[in-house]
Amino acid sequence: MNPGQNRIEALVDGMVYVQNRIYNTPATVEIYGGQPVPTYVKGVTSRADFDVQVETWNTAPFFVLVGEYVLFDVQMVLATSLPGLDLDRRIEMMDSVVATTNALYGLSKYANDAAHKSAHRIHIINPDVGPGYASATGYHITFQNATAAGRHLLAGPENDQWGFYHEVGHTYQMKEFNYRGAIEVTVNIPALAVQEAQGYPNRIDSVSVRNAVAQFRQTPIAERNFLGLTNGWVQLLMFDQLRRGFGADFYARLSQQFRLENAKGIPEPPTELAVMQHFMLTAATVAERDLTPFF
Repeated sequence: MNPGQNRIEALVDGMVYVQNRIYNTPATVEIYGGQPVPTYVKGVTSRADFDVQVETWNTAPFFVLVGEYVLFDVQMVLATSLPGLDLDRRIEMMDSVVATTNALYGLSKYANDAAHKSAHRIHIINPDVGPGYASATGYHITFQNATAAGRHLLAGPENDQWGFYHEVGHTYQMKEFNYRGAIEVTVNIPALAVQEAQGYPNRIDSVSVRNAVAQFRQTPIAERNFLGLTNGWVQLLMFDQLRRGFGADFYARLSQQFRLENAKGIPEPPTELAVMQHFMLTAATVAERDLTPFF
């Protein structure tokens, strides 16, 4: 944007959000066209008021659910799921996923410096189509209608929301966790913590994973190849064993160490092998153990 008046024309339909990025400097914005959308804010909006909004603004393309940690833009086509749905409870479920993920990584909006969590919400969008079942980018997570992911997140069983845990986890992944073959594995470290925080069984304690782990352990140690494993759940167990063995705050302490290194400008290891070694050595330092036999 340039000083003075700026005119921006929206070339496509969609939600419009305005953010003033200049600290302590007022700005005047006028928005023409479009229409208001029904908006429900957890703990603020009454259900009766929201239902009136949905009925009055029934031609709006979206309705919006707002929590402490999430902002969910939902297509109006899914409004058929709203009757009988406890919106405060549904938003609280999503908020709790983000709060648990924050805690696992040692982040808090009340903390300072490298442990401070920015105040932005996880932005959830609900397009018609998208990659995979659901997806994550640097700016939002996507739960589309073509796969029924949007409806499932809005009204599906609370104990069956792994897809949401997973996509939220992607927005927290650090480079130190993302070497080859690990991106779709380490993303689920907080998902397991979320399951337990909400009182559900740990997914890798299932019979199928236990059987896969037992089969893996039949392989002679000298022939084991972690990166060659095709079962991501067996790989995930290695990471979760660190949490189980060294406490719920292990990844908070490990991640804080990585954040401090990044804040100091310490360069990333130059090769994939060096990234893996850096992860292992830092984990050993945080655990105050020689983890050579484990790794």
